[in-house]
Amino acid sequence: MTRLKYICSRPSSAPRIEHRRRRLDSNCSSGKSFFNQKNYDAALSQLDAYVQESTTSVRVAEALYSAGMTLYNQQYTPKPSPDGNS
Repeated sequence: MTRLKYICSRPSSAPRIEHRRRRLDSNCSSGKSFFNQKNYDAALSQLDAYVQESTTSVRVAEALYSAGMTLYNQQYTPKPSPDGNS
């Protein structure tokens, strides 16, 4: 078998890489969705998972910014009082 035939006959890893990219992008999108719902704990875990697994993606900067805003809102958003009064 010639080298060219061997290279062309190998199974491509492109589908596996594409699936991984989609899964990572869904982590980022889920994190942003949780942020918009003011579910900051879930948002932070999704965004952190995205940053940890996808260090070479262009969207890492966006995820880091969103994670920072999540931490800020967690820290400074007033919690409703137990008696219902603000």
